[in-house]
Amino acid sequence: MGRTMALVLSAAMLLWVGWKGVLVTVDLFLLENDAFALRRFKLETNGRLKADQVLKWADVGSGDNLLDLDLAQIKRNLEMVPMIYDVAVERVLPDRLKVSLKERRPVLKTFFLSPGHGTSRIVMKPYMIDEFGFVLSPPSENKGELSRQDFWMKLPELTGLTGLRLVPGQVAESTQVALAIQTYLAYRKSSMLERVRIRSIDISRKGVVVARTSDQQEVVFGEHDLAKQFRRWELMLDEANRKQMRLVQLDLSMKNNHPFKWEPKQRELQQGNREPQIVKRTET
Repeated sequence: MGRTMALVLSAAMLLWVGWKGVLVTVDLFLLENDAFALRRFKLETNGRLKADQVLKWADVGSGDNLLDLDLAQIKRNLEMVPMIYDVAVERVLPDRLKVSLKERRPVLKTFFLSPGHGTSRIVMKPYMIDEFGFVLSPPSENKGELSRQDFWMKLPELTGLTGLRLVPGQVAESTQVALAIQTYLAYRKSSMLERVRIRSIDISRKGVVVARTSDQQEVVFGEHDLAKQFRRWELMLDEANRKQMRLVQLDLSMKNNHPFKWEPKQRELQQGNREPQIVKRTET
């Protein structure tokens, strides 16, 4: 019995020593081996984030051992950044880390009351909304491109939000906001993108949105076939130009009737010295 116990203890000791040897070998030849030090970083993104900023958010530095990196933790670190919504992290031996991510791209901006920084005052702060309805914090609290005034100021303004509460870091649960986003995305895909600039989109009327352009056109869109509505808008604009008129209002929210208003172009008014004449017509 005593001899058997001694053999068991000896075997256990040998296993322990062997395991420690394995750990030392792993540390020496893998985790402390300069051959696996991070030297190259590849970033794939649909936006404009820079590699150095992504590495900082990921909490990874040049020279870190590639085999010792916790890829799941790196993924979590990057997913905590509000402007990033999808992340994939890959180890490419011997010395490269690959990160693929998708950035949130704001499509609209809006303003609502928020506490002023360091004061008890309530101020109007700008917020941004991406194509999925995700509300991004004010530009001053973001990094990179989203913090630049010349970027977010160009975004169309979402108006008519009375009674609607938007929470930064959450998706706006509103069919009206969703329709506004769909309308703007349809505009971005249409040929009207090269002809007019949508300045604001109003969502105060249920079931429709009202787009206002920088040249004072007002166009009402419904929920049906937005691509077709934009083609109709372009046709109406072409007809107005042929007649030397300026399109003022157009209602595309109905499938068969499209009430509109137009007026003589300002240049003709000055030459002819006559008052603007508003023309109304309904097409079927």
